Amino acid sequence: MARINLGDTLRRLGRTEEAVVIFEELLRTHPDPEIFNDLGLLYTTSGRAEEGYKLLQRAVALRPQRAQFHNNLGSALRSLGRLPEAVAACRRAVELDPLSGSATYNLGLTLADANLHDEAVAVLREAVRWNPRQSEPLEALGRSLGHLRRSDEAVGVLRQAVAMNPQSASVHNSLGTVLAEAGRLSEALAEFESAVRLDTRMVSARLNLGSAFFSARRWEEAAAQFTAVLELRP
Repeated sequence: MARINLGDTLRRLGRTEEAVVIFEELLRTHPDPEIFNDLGLLYTTSGRAEEGYKLLQRAVALRPQRAQFHNNLGSALRSLGRLPEAVAACRRAVELDPLSGSATYNLGLTLADANLHDEAVAVLREAVRWNPRQSEPLEALGRSLGHLRRSDEAVGVLRQAVAMNPQSASVHNSLGTVLAEAGRLSEALAEFESAVRLDTRMVSARLNLGSAFFSARRWEEAAAQFTAVLELRP
């Protein structure tokens, strides 16, 4: 139990490689469904989604009534781009635990990735209800509303997310994207500038800021952002 707790603590500290070593050792000596799940999730979130998927499959097979295992399997499948299977896994997680805010949120994200934005909006509204103090479900909801061209709603939701988490570059970038698509260029520029200021290495924000400068015919500033993108992602 102490080793499991150590591995989980290392994971929460962001010391992923050390956590992986702990759970790999545990799996060799204790092939328990929980260990399959924990290591599978670690693999998935550290760029080893194919390995994570295989372990999470084992966890689900050994304990098919655990909603968390299906939820994590859905995340691995989403990382692999296998979206119909990911949606099915996430739906199963919500069926098994309809009160799980994390499973509801993950289903909403997966539906959005699958371009099922009408359903994603309904699910993400529920996720917001379950996670009222988190900006991530609001951000995802705003993005899906934007994809549906429901710009006023999207902007309102994303402004709530910004108010909740003003230090999130991602939220400012998402709001800027919706504003730009609605033709509100000066407001979009301000949000993209905030995103880049908060995270100077965020490629998507710099691309968006460069594109907004280009649309505003601010050529020098656009060139500076595109140059920075090439330096970050040559």
